[in-house]
Amino acid sequence: MRWGLWLAWAAVLLGVSWTGSTVAAPLPLPPSATPAPIENAGSARVLKLDRLAFRLHEGQVWGKGGPWLLCDLGPSPLYWKAEEPDWDLSRFSAILDEEAARLGLPRQGDNLFETAMPTGSLLLGVAVDNVEARLCVFYPDVGAERFRGEMILTIEWQIYDPLQRRLVSRVNTRGGARLHSEEVDGIDRLLHGAFRENALALLADEDFRRWVVTDPGAPSTAGQQWPPLRLTATALRPRPPAAAAQSAVSVLSDAGHGSGFLLSSTGEILTNAHVVGRSKYVKVRWTDGAEALGKSCAAIPDVM
Repeated sequence: MRWGLWLAWAAVLLGVSWTGSTVAAPLPLPPSATPAPIENAGSARVLKLDRLAFRLHEGQVWGKGGPWLLCDLGPSPLYWKAEEPDWDLSRFSAILDEEAARLGLPRQGDNLFETAMPTGSLLLGVAVDNVEARLCVFYPDVGAERFRGEMILTIEWQIYDPLQRRLVSRVNTRGGARLHSEEVDGIDRLLHGAFRENALALLADEDFRRWVVTDPGAPSTAGQQWPPLRLTATALRPRPPAAAAQSAVSVLSDAGHGSGFLLSSTGEILTNAHVVGRSKYVKVRWTDGAEALGKSCAAIPDVM
C-alpha cells in the first residue's frame, strides 16, 4: 500500500498520469520584439496612454488553471466576467514610458514645471481582444494564494492625434510573459509582463514609428493630393473695418488661448508669447469655424 501511494505521488511529480499521457506543455509564448533605435527620437512626439479596454465577451474562456500539482493534469477553464474593473493606468503607462525612453523618445513629465500634456502628443488606446493564460495556484496558507504560469495578450493599439481629432493608425500586436516561481502578485506580474511585450512590439512597428516622428503640421500623404493653395497679395485699397475680422484668428495651445491676426500671405500669424507658451504646435481657428495646425516660431517676450 505504501509503495502504491509513493508511485502515485511520483507519477504526479513526474507529470505522468495513470493513462500514460504526459503533462500538457506550458503555453508557448510569441517571440519577443526588439525595437531598433529611432532616428531623431529626441524631437519625436510624446506618447500618452489614455485608455484601456478588454473586448472579451461574458463567459468567454480566457485561460485554464488549477492547483499547482494538477495544473496541467486536470485544469479548469477560466471564464471572463463582463464586469470590468476600473483599471489603474499608472503601471501600464509607466511600462510604456520605460520602453519608449530606452529608444530615446521624450517622456511626459520630464519637465517638472510643465504639467499639461505637450501639444503634439499622440494618445494611445489599448483594446485587448484576447487573453490566453495558464495559471497554477499554490495555497501555502488560507487567503494567501500564489500564482505562476503564462499569459498572452492580443492587443489592438489605437493611435489618436488630438490636433487632427482622428485616429491616425491601428496596430495589432501579440505578446506574452511567463512566471516560473509562485508569487502572491503573480497574476499582476503576468498581466504587466504580457503588456510590456506588446509595448515592445508596438515600438518596433514601422507604421507606428512613422507617426511618432511625423511633424503633425506636415501635409498628409494619404488620400487625394490637392495642389498647394497659393496666397497672393492684392493692391492696397481702402477696405471697410468689418473686413479686418477676416484676418483675425483664435490660437489654442496648452498654455491657454488668445487672439492673433494673419501677418502675411505665406501664413504667418502674430499672437502674444504667453498664448503659445512652450507649445511646439498650436491650433488655429478662423472666423468661419475652420481649423488648421500651426507650428510656433521664435517668440518675442510680451511687453508689459
